[in-house]
Amino acid sequence: MDSIDAVRVPVSARTSAGSWLRCALWGHVVDNEAFRSGRRACLRCGLRFLQDEDGSLVRIGHTLSCFFRHHTYERAGVRDGHTEYACVRCGHPLLFRADADPYSASSRFEKRVRYRCGLFGHRVHVVTSRAGGVEYACGCGHSFIQRPAGESRVTHPLKCFFLAHWVRFVERRGRHSEYACRTCGHPFLFTGQGTGAGAREVGVGREVC
Repeated sequence: MDSIDAVRVPVSARTSAGSWLRCALWGHVVDNEAFRSGRRACLRCGLRFLQDEDGSLVRIGHTLSCFFRHHTYERAGVRDGHTEYACVRCGHPLLFRADADPYSASSRFEKRVRYRCGLFGHRVHVVTSRAGGVEYACGCGHSFIQRPAGESRVTHPLKCFFLAHWVRFVERRGRHSEYACRTCGHPFLFTGQGTGAGAREVGVGREVC
């Protein structure tokens, strides 16, 4: 895998037929720690992406090290009565009710995926209505946005499991830009610098760190 310096190197100097093919098959590689050092770019093929924040679709792949080992989370903010965290590598968020947050004393922690929820679905509660739909969160912390009203269980579509996620920009919150999968509503929080086109800062009622 390319080093963090890939973010700073011109795309023409980093790309190869093999890397482009792998990204075409599996989606682009994201890494929040690399994004912090410059504009967002795929660590495999070097393509600069997740830049314009204009609603265009970008395909991102699954980060298998996070899925099979653990995510490493940092606190991202407090909003809608919930504490929000973001994985320092893949951008996967966690959302817990502020009065029932098991990690409230931690600014950084590791957490494994709850595979049972992935297999049988997430039992969810309503967080708020935003971004053209309802936002839900499971007791495991997994959240979904832009979903229909009245859901009590959300499952992961096989399409997303096998083909990864096609994501588009939703909104900017503090130092993060939120993107969400158009199919399942899985959100991601990415650090780094986009152009800001189409971005909006979070307004009243959303406290961010």
